[in-house]
Amino acid sequence: MVSPLVLDGGLSSLLELERGPLHPTLWSAALLVASTGGQGKEAGERAGKDGHNNDDDDDDDDDDDGTSHVFSDTNHRAVIDAHRAFLEAGADILTTVSYQGTVAGFKRDMGLSEEEASHAIALSVTLARTAIHEHQQAQQQQQQQQHIERDKHSSSSSQAPRTLSSSWASSRHLLLHPPPHGTQQHPQEQQHEQQHEQQQEQQPRPLVAASIGPYGAFLADGSEYRGGYDAERLAQFHHEKALILWRARPDVLAFETIPQASEALAIVGMMQETLPEAPYWLSFQCCDAHRLASGDDVTAAVASLVTAFDEQRAGSLIGIGVNCISPAIAAPLVTAIARCVGRRRLHVLCYPNKGEAWDADTRTWGPIPTADVGDGDGVGGFGNGGDGGDVGDGGDGGDGDTAGPCALTSRAWVRRIKAAGCTVVGGCCRVFPADLAQMVRCVKGDIEGGNRRDKAGVHG
Repeated sequence: MVSPLVLDGGLSSLLELERGPLHPTLWSAALLVASTGGQGKEAGERAGKDGHNNDDDDDDDDDDDGTSHVFSDTNHRAVIDAHRAFLEAGADILTTVSYQGTVAGFKRDMGLSEEEASHAIALSVTLARTAIHEHQQAQQQQQQQQHIERDKHSSSSSQAPRTLSSSWASSRHLLLHPPPHGTQQHPQEQQHEQQHEQQQEQQPRPLVAASIGPYGAFLADGSEYRGGYDAERLAQFHHEKALILWRARPDVLAFETIPQASEALAIVGMMQETLPEAPYWLSFQCCDAHRLASGDDVTAAVASLVTAFDEQRAGSLIGIGVNCISPAIAAPLVTAIARCVGRRRLHVLCYPNKGEAWDADTRTWGPIPTADVGDGDGVGGFGNGGDGGDVGDGGDGGDGDTAGPCALTSRAWVRRIKAAGCTVVGGCCRVFPADLAQMVRCVKGDIEGGNRRDKAGVHG
């Protein structure tokens, strides 16, 4: 069975930890506006030019995706550095800092024009691409130096190490072309997959998922954790932002923290009608193991999406999942989604919070509930008995404000999620690079210390 792809962690949480409280309504998206008051218009224009991200454009030079730009503004630099921290932790996929950003929100809260707001949103993809470019340059230099050192100590020829780029090519193909879910591939299928991978981009790289929050994120009143808002304008709301981001050329669009079934169906209809070629996933926010934040039944909501997929009314949907949930309810939710997905070529995604309780009214994090810490059955990931006590080395989440138990760093939790059918796993709020690094060791079966991911942590 192929190991799950690893999504990054709590990008906004890391930025908040390093820089202090974020904007009250735009959250980390406010950092897309330069600290000097500019909007990074030129870079945004380059990233947001007309044209979609397709295989015919994959051989464009670095300048086309903004990776040749040098960002010195402190806001933009902070976003790039945070992305790099998750890359160093081993993330296969980066999510952009655009979750809370909308044209209307930037106009309302920062006084931007519509054009400036659009450029700011598009810039989020450019910043992620820049982080990838810088990270790969550093890794390639490190590999070259290691190869030189090996040559000094050996007169015999040795096989060159596998390049990072070939690894990312495999990841890109796996994300955009999910295998039949829950099945072993036939040898002929495996051969076809390998041949297809060889035809991927000349210079593949880690993947960029352009983050699109729900309508409730624009309202900035915690509605994404409750649902229940007027859905009349949902399709138009999501269309505007999806079009801006897709023109910025990410690998995939990520509709996240969706609280109700009606919003998910509105997104599916919009994507089928206006962006049928754009790969995307949908991820729900849930209040418990059976219900979405709105109270809608999880199984019924997922089944409606699967029906749209079967009837070819879902555009280029590549996955369904859950995020911003308690780790304690992740496994049953993944199981429910995987059962609905069956053998279809759809990913099952899961990227929970660290486990602390979020109060949408006070916008603060409380302590991890006792039930989430584990009662010995492994549900919480760090109980004192059974699999729940099986915590990976170094899985305490780092130092300072990041310290404390994190279910996502438990080998038992990762095994449970993989067994349930998860094919893309990561973290959401308060999951820091050190947490993700330990998750990567669990996911990839790399429990040994001393590799590059051990060095990843919270900077600053």
